[in-house]
Amino acid sequence: MPLSRSTILFSVTILSTLIAPICARPSPHRYESEDTSPNLEPRAPTTTLAQIVLPLSNGSVSLTAPSSPIKAIGLGRGTQNYTCSPASSSTPTPSPIAIGAKATLFDAVPYINNMTASQANALLEQLPRFAVPSTIAQLKAYSPKVTVLGQHIFDAAGHPTFDLTSSGNGVLVAKKVGDILPPIGAPKNAQGNPAVDWLYLTDAGTGASKDLSAVYRVETAGGKQAATCAGYVGPIYLEYAALYFFF
Repeated sequence: MPLSRSTILFSVTILSTLIAPICARPSPHRYESEDTSPNLEPRAPTTTLAQIVLPLSNGSVSLTAPSSPIKAIGLGRGTQNYTCSPASSSTPTPSPIAIGAKATLFDAVPYINNMTASQANALLEQLPRFAVPSTIAQLKAYSPKVTVLGQHIFDAAGHPTFDLTSSGNGVLVAKKVGDILPPIGAPKNAQGNPAVDWLYLTDAGTGASKDLSAVYRVETAGGKQAATCAGYVGPIYLEYAALYFFF
């Protein structure tokens, strides 16, 4: 079956006439409805992490700013996971309960190399919007140069865990210390679920973290649970994408 237009976005070439409007947006979070598909073919290294601006504000409030340089940036693609108990159970749940998440983290840095700082920051903002319609297998198949930065899971104790050892970037077993709503107009997933919140997480103090002390989840697309459990029973897996900035 041929891939749909939404699943081949990662192979479209960025033209100068396309990237210029993205960089010139008056608001840092004006989500465009028209198709301005970026080319995500990795490039030779030129852009440095020091040139990347971590998004912290949703236009009204902001997450706490980091106190150290960025170590890695991941494009996360996976599911936000919830559960609902039926009304007939002894403990029915009126609304979905979060039970964790699971995502593959792709290295976002190769996709912004050989760009100006303004182009790189503008493209990063758009990555989750273009990633959320695609499966993880499709993202891996777009280019042989695609690198997996690591994996995001929740451990047995319920700590959000980021295992980046495969790319030599360490491990973070985290706890949430900051949470803001996504910007108005943040992208939904293909099923129509709104974007999950932006988060600031730090080391949970379990002794399992190595070489990483904090992560920000920003530029989210999809993944937010429904308001009620009506029509749902058991686990619910909602597709999402996001940028993860590691420190």
